[in-house]
Amino acid sequence: MIDDTRPTLQDCLDGLEVLARRDRPFVICDWDGGAEGFANAEALMRSQPANGVGIGIIAVPAEYVPQMSNFLAVGTVQAAFEEGRPLLCYAIKRTEMMPNSSSRPVDTSLVSDAKSALEISAFTLAARQQAVELSRNTRNRSVTNREARDRAELKIAAAIWQGGVDQDETAKVSRFRGLLDRGRRRVAQFFGFAQARDLAKREAASVLARLADGKTADDVENDILRRAETFARDESRTLSHERAMYRWNRNADVGRPIDAADLIDIVNGLPDRQKSYDLMRLAINADRNPADVHRNLENFRAEFDLGRRIGRLMRGEEIGVSPDDARLLAYALHAARQSAVENKLPETEADACNLYLADAMLEACAESGWWLALINRTLTSGVGARVSPADFPEI
Repeated sequence: MIDDTRPTLQDCLDGLEVLARRDRPFVICDWDGGAEGFANAEALMRSQPANGVGIGIIAVPAEYVPQMSNFLAVGTVQAAFEEGRPLLCYAIKRTEMMPNSSSRPVDTSLVSDAKSALEISAFTLAARQQAVELSRNTRNRSVTNREARDRAELKIAAAIWQGGVDQDETAKVSRFRGLLDRGRRRVAQFFGFAQARDLAKREAASVLARLADGKTADDVENDILRRAETFARDESRTLSHERAMYRWNRNADVGRPIDAADLIDIVNGLPDRQKSYDLMRLAINADRNPADVHRNLENFRAEFDLGRRIGRLMRGEEIGVSPDDARLLAYALHAARQSAVENKLPETEADACNLYLADAMLEACAESGWWLALINRTLTSGVGARVSPADFPEI
């Protein structure tokens, strides 16, 4: 029950600090929402794994929220309170960073990983788009391999650098070819191929398979360009997050609170945030957990982590599957079956995430029965399993 005594601002700040130090998520609700608001907060808490055990709840009067910018993403909390709903929150710990020369850009492991992901995707997506361009050849209209490659590079460069300083298409393509060259040097090791050109052939073959499966060239192209945009935006988001984290460190060194603009960057309290389902594809294809920098998607961390491991399985590696993972895999297969039966678009971001996860599962091993057997075995025994492509049934 909510204490009848209305809390002071200091009471709320102290309560938030205690919850944040516990290193567990917590639920925040509007104190003026009364018993109904608190009941909604308890329902949100119980919806979390392990029935919400260990998750705290704090009720805060809405009038205090604007004064809590050092603790909360104010705009997000205010919007939730206006809609009469509680919010699940995660504390963000300050990452220690060494002082950096003002002339040198922030270069953390997260930034390096995001750059590598964009470089690798540049290579794979260029190979796919070139195959799309060649697939449009007809008796009356055809392009050479060189022309198809040039068209592919131009389109993907435009998707990566939408607007910006390089309005000149030639400049964008020149930058893209730099990405392409760096990606070419990385892809063989990342995907386990002897030569980068072998991977390019596989990517082209995957396009032909999708076309044979009924997809149009425009469908495949739109998917390629959306992926390019996703990887590019993630790199930009990562750099903004790490720059803000760096400034937070420097402020803390001299006893100053975090700047409001940096807080927004760190918690990703931006109006044009990327969707979780696009970032699930990044987790699968780039072996990165987007929740590390897209902090508003912390509640998808477990799903993203599982997506990373399914991506590794697709690339020939052995992975572990825990009982909690098995439940998520079961949800994904159920969402895919339901979508196929009802023939409609997913209703929520979680549903869309599950569809992409199911697609990756079935790309790794097309036998859904094998997945169901793995899920049932893991849930029944309560013991995790190690699986690799060697365990897949022969088709």
